[in-house]
Amino acid sequence: TYPHTGNVNQVESFWDYAARAGVPCVVLDAAQSFDAPTTSGAKVLHGLGLPDARNELGQWSIYTTDPAQFSREGKSTTTAGTVYRVDDEGGVIRAKVLGPKNFALEQELLAEKEALVGAQEAGGGGAELLTKRSELDQRLAQVKKENLWAELLIHLESDKARVALGGQEQTLAPGQWSGFYELTFELNWLVKVHAITRVKLIQLQPHFELLVNVLDIDPRNPPYWQPISSPHGFAAELASECGLYETYGWPTLTMPFKDQKIDAETLLEDVEFTERWRETLTQQRLVKDDWRCLMSVFSTTDRVQHMTYQYYDSTHPLYDAAAAARQMTFFGERIQLAQAIPAIYCQMDRIIGDVLAKLRPEDTLMVISDHGFQSFRRQVHVNNWLLENGYLALRADFEKKHRDGLAFVDWSKTRAYALGLGFIYLNLEGREPAGIVSRDDARPLMEEIRAKLLEARDPADNTRICKEVYILRDIHDGQHIGLEADLLPGFFPPYRVGWSLATGGLSTVDADGVTKPGPICSDNDSNWSGDHVSMALSEVRGVFFSNKKVTIPPEGVRALQIAPTALALLGVPVPAEMDLPPLEIAR
Repeated sequence: TYPHTGNVNQVESFWDYAARAGVPCVVLDAAQSFDAPTTSGAKVLHGLGLPDARNELGQWSIYTTDPAQFSREGKSTTTAGTVYRVDDEGGVIRAKVLGPKNFALEQELLAEKEALVGAQEAGGGGAELLTKRSELDQRLAQVKKENLWAELLIHLESDKARVALGGQEQTLAPGQWSGFYELTFELNWLVKVHAITRVKLIQLQPHFELLVNVLDIDPRNPPYWQPISSPHGFAAELASECGLYETYGWPTLTMPFKDQKIDAETLLEDVEFTERWRETLTQQRLVKDDWRCLMSVFSTTDRVQHMTYQYYDSTHPLYDAAAAARQMTFFGERIQLAQAIPAIYCQMDRIIGDVLAKLRPEDTLMVISDHGFQSFRRQVHVNNWLLENGYLALRADFEKKHRDGLAFVDWSKTRAYALGLGFIYLNLEGREPAGIVSRDDARPLMEEIRAKLLEARDPADNTRICKEVYILRDIHDGQHIGLEADLLPGFFPPYRVGWSLATGGLSTVDADGVTKPGPICSDNDSNWSGDHVSMALSEVRGVFFSNKKVTIPPEGVRALQIAPTALALLGVPVPAEMDLPPLEIAR
């Protein structure tokens, strides 16, 4: 059994229904579509959720001779990155780019150990088997710890560097991106992991610095244990026709920018690269005749807004007029960083226009986003609010080491707690291991929390925090409702759930060597400066456009209407399990 990223999504997509009804479908970069049965008639390139070639969530690296960095073994950043200190040895730098662990060898050793244990249990071997088992345990520990690697060899010159990775050399000037490097990590004579990546030479002076992007699964040869398309060969078909492309499910450098390891210009250069290859895939499939339904996902508008609102919004805590005025070339035009958000929408408008020009009169085009965006200026620390309002209790020995993973909670006195992107759970009897809230008391408690949240105010200026609070059982139903939280606050922009809650944390402050709970609200000082999660749905509405006249319901278009609308347009019966009727679209 090899490492495999599973998918929690438990429902079929609309293209599965369409394909089974005889409608050929092509879907590009589909979120949460991986790890699902192949449906004949549907060609799907998987997107959001796919791991990188290391079976991880987007590991990237910085290699630097900066004397302020000390760790040659690598120091982890906040979000999936590692910074390595390297040495300039007479104009040559030698380092390693880590690939996957050798899980094939690990499986072989585990099988060998299992056989050895069986022999011991049968009473054979004595001291000799004990020695062999000890040696096996040591080898297993080492294999689990170490990654396979590719050699990174850099020759420094006065105004450029020759960067060799995996035996392939490219010459780069400061600020220049490489083309793809193609890497192979051999687990044994039969099993190999094929990866591709790009690097950027950040600078040569005053010290050397190189960014190595995520190791993407090579679309020409994806592993059989982690398909990146359905059918398996569709990814390679696209690569053959369009060239190499990124496959990691979040293919933009938001995390290095969030961790303040790259600048906004590097981020936006990578955004342009991602947008261009997605456009190439889309345009290439558009003119083929193997589909009646073509869906293509573009997520760069989302990524740009997450990361550059601090330049766009002059009231953001991180806004700096000089930084916002910095200029760069973006899609061939000079823009200020303050114009990045409008600029990426202009590019999407251009792409949509190019698609429209290729459609026949009878073709229907729908342009849809699942959410809008707002500036994220203030954090709301939901567990701190629950604590201050008497719904959550701290353990008596609370200290700094307890502030994450809900380790600070005294479950015997806690009635509600929060986790993730603002989700509030009751400490319910029969559901939580130490639940104290009875089923009879659950509804009144949810109503009470909801009412108080709607009146909650930011202590800094008495501004109301919550516009809407959703009791999820009132708006959702179905067989999976038991997996959901009990309540979800919908904050007024620019408020969003605090960063600490992602890991079930409590915001804290240190005073005189003592760790104490922090305030309910605080400024967002992260480069992740725009958002939509946990904001009131009415404040982050998505968009819906069509080239045909549409009858819009009084409450507006809802996301759950898109799948039935697509099926109705294709002449496919809408299944009963789809909650809302299709939109009326003129033919």
